[in-house]
Amino acid sequence: MTGKKIGVLLAGGASRRFGEPKAFSLYKNVPMYQWALQAINPHVDDVVVVSHPILVNRFMQETPLSVIEDDASFRGMGPLAGIYSAMKKSSADWYYVIPCDTPLVTSAVYDFLARRLEDSRNGIVPTVGGRLQPLISIYHRNICPVIKELLNQKKLKMTELIDRTHIDQVELKDKFPEKWFVNVNTKKDLRTLD
Repeated sequence: MTGKKIGVLLAGGASRRFGEPKAFSLYKNVPMYQWALQAINPHVDDVVVVSHPILVNRFMQETPLSVIEDDASFRGMGPLAGIYSAMKKSSADWYYVIPCDTPLVTSAVYDFLARRLEDSRNGIVPTVGGRLQPLISIYHRNICPVIKELLNQKKLKMTELIDRTHIDQVELKDKFPEKWFVNVNTKKDLRTLD
């Protein structure tokens, strides 16, 4: 796979169920967002953090990374807006997307996905036990206009994007433990990860 690669760390949620910003909560004494960075860093040329407005300054103090908010036109419209904002801000061919709340995902997952991108035009999304994992995926810049169109139509489900762009899917159930793909929504989820 050729071309520039950008990592997109999605950290724009309000963490309402968690009660505090998930990105900075510790898993094994390391902030969750750093686990996400470890998973994508080996594969990308640069990383952009798409952050909730109240966390931008904290991210800028803790990391040397580019930190942005959702594009003003689509602020608060979920992960689709985050991916679009990263694509608009950082020009690349491929975007390695990861949320800040899946600390068990490792670099091996993205290595596996990247090796299956050779024939892909729009990207690749894993499924685990038949369940789509659209926020642990690799997308091509080609899909940016479709994302913008969906946002304008207020169609915010990631499945809409996958259906519209015919993004390749690959089952990972027998390749990696299913628990790696669990996202942390509550403090109990975090305590029971192991």
